[in-house]
Amino acid sequence: MPQRKIRILPISDLHLERRKLKEIPAFDQSFDLLVSAGDHCEGQPEKAVQSVVALARGRPSIMVRGNHDVYRLGPEDRRTISDFDRLFRDEAERQNARAHQDIVTVLSADDPVCELGQVRFIGVTLWTDWAQSGRWIADQEIPQSQERAAAMARSLAGHFRSGAREYRAIRTERGPWTPYDAVAEHARERAILLDELVRGHDGPTVVVTHHPPLAHCADVYRGRGIPWWAPAFYSSELLPLLPEKIRPDLWVFGHVHAAFDVQCGRTRAIANPVEGGQFNPRLVIELELVREPD
Repeated sequence: MPQRKIRILPISDLHLERRKLKEIPAFDQSFDLLVSAGDHCEGQPEKAVQSVVALARGRPSIMVRGNHDVYRLGPEDRRTISDFDRLFRDEAERQNARAHQDIVTVLSADDPVCELGQVRFIGVTLWTDWAQSGRWIADQEIPQSQERAAAMARSLAGHFRSGAREYRAIRTERGPWTPYDAVAEHARERAILLDELVRGHDGPTVVVTHHPPLAHCADVYRGRGIPWWAPAFYSSELLPLLPEKIRPDLWVFGHVHAAFDVQCGRTRAIANPVEGGQFNPRLVIELELVREPD
């Protein structure tokens, strides 16, 4: 009798730089597979992969990098995003070799797809496109157009003193990571997602990204005294713009430290972050593998 369902435990934002693994509430252990949508541990890719493997308890796991996963440990740390990518892959290979099976898969723009049984997983970080810069600009003394707001937002956010910590903590081979790098990487990752989704798949498809594919997810921070340009840092609008035919069955994301369970057409979009006080350790998503004939 073929397996009729797969039970997926979605998590994100472990942030093990400020909590111990044992402090994460015990999971519902009925899951078949763990999906972790980024921000595992700042500057420690080996610990990030090892922790996901430990949480999965011998079950397979899928993970993507979050923005904090590529933060350096300090100004003397010269590692770049490419270095972190390699370290994540290397540690996954070590864990799989030790287990004599593929128990953990790290998905990224360079290696975005894997299949486990009948389920296709597509994963990237999905850096934001900064198109949401003007989302909160009403009644504020800032540029009253989306284009001007986005231009000013990228300038302010990347400023060494006034900008986000992100642009001091992440490095590329050329120098500090900037909002312009995020926009370029978003375009690349968005194209990868679209290319893979249009291929179709005979079975369920799960997309895993760190940043949300729904612009309104950024609104959980509205009115909290953060900069007006912050929505651009937190989310992009992608899922609602996809044709219904190519939308995945499930989209797991994180980054905003708030729980989401949203239906967008045929896609269920889920965020279940450990950080933020809304983590649900009993949340297990069932996907049908064997569909009844019409």
